[in-house]
Amino acid sequence: MRLIGQLEAGDLSVRIADTDVFEAVFTMEKTYRVPRPEIASALLSILESPGVELPGKAAYRQIFALWLQFRGLSFADCYHATSAMRFTEGVIFSFDKGFDSVPGIDRRESHR
Repeated sequence: MRLIGQLEAGDLSVRIADTDVFEAVFTMEKTYRVPRPEIASALLSILESPGVELPGKAAYRQIFALWLQFRGLSFADCYHATSAMRFTEGVIFSFDKGFDSVPGIDRRESHR
């Protein structure tokens, strides 16, 4: 794990996208059946490394916290809930009633 060590030390920099995190979570959870707490711990350790450049990476601690707390929500749902709390005062337009249990989220449905 020389690469990870270099990222943690800040000796190497990589820029990643949100979709890279989504793919890692999905693969670890669905393909390899890694428990959510282990996924969160491992990925946060890497994401919070000084060598990892990821726009909005500070939000990932909250995203993973929601994902661990609300088993019925997908990682993407937790990402969207966190974004709603950060940028729209918690308002989210969705038919997914799973958002109703998340504190700070005001789920609304669009009716024409």
